[in-house]
Amino acid sequence: MMIGMSDIFQVESWAMLEGLKLAWAQGFRQVELESDNALLIDVIQNGLVAGNNCSEIRLIHDWCSKDWDVKFRYILRDNNKVVDCIAKEARGGM
Repeated sequence: MMIGMSDIFQVESWAMLEGLKLAWAQGFRQVELESDNALLIDVIQNGLVAGNNCSEIRLIHDWCSKDWDVKFRYILRDNNKVVDCIAKEARGGM
């Protein structure tokens, strides 16, 4: 999928949404989502979905409302080196 010039908030929310879809399709019913984006986690957990323009956020909220246990965990950006390397590779930076 081409993400073009989307902002990082939208890209991270898209990745989270796709991860939820994949986990559901694989039959997982307990999921822990890790993100270094505290704002994204806060928006989803605290019901700020309705006021958000990002359609992915609303879809994440819908997916979390399914019959399964979804937990969110904030991780420090420095601890997220693997994701950073994958992102750089996708942009052709390695």
